[in-house]
Amino acid sequence: MAEWIFGLPSLGQPGVVDNNYADITGTYGAGASAIVTLTPALSVGAGLAYVGATDAPGLFGNYLVELDAAVFYQYNPNLLFTLLVGYVIPDVENNAWGIGFRTRFLF
Repeated sequence: MAEWIFGLPSLGQPGVVDNNYADITGTYGAGASAIVTLTPALSVGAGLAYVGATDAPGLFGNYLVELDAAVFYQYNPNLLFTLLVGYVIPDVENNAWGIGFRTRFLF
């Protein structure tokens, strides 16, 4: 749920103490994602999440909606490339987007 916003499982949680990161208290949400394998080496995925605030409105208002997509390319058993794209529609303020790229090498 809301992987792009929190960054915990996808790109790694930011180590900087900031109001925009690392404080997920007082939130709830629901989301869904799916990954489809196109070839043995290439997969694509997409997700949709709704995140709401149980306490007073935060920086983004009472809620936000997140849309994200990813492409996974397995070059060989030890090398995986991932491209992530996310778009966030908050209750207040402007929409936001981001792109992340990760290379994973197992040795």
